[in-house]
Amino acid sequence: MRALINTIVMMIVTATTAFAANPGNADKPGLLCWAFFGICVAIFACQMVPAAIMWVGAAKALTMKPVEVKTRR
Repeated sequence: MRALINTIVMMIVTATTAFAANPGNADKPGLLCWAFFGICVAIFACQMVPAAIMWVGAAKALTMKPVEVKTRR
């Protein structure tokens, strides 16, 4: 059992250097990075639609002439 644990530990320790990042590719964002930025932009754009509708409504309310209310007597 001890030999099996030692073998697994040695495989993990020696395999970590194989997965190290290549410094030549460090300045190039990958597909996962671009997907994350795309989702952030989509969320931002979806939140801008209600804000634009609210701004248009506020502009209409500010430029509208006051309406006289007729009451019955």
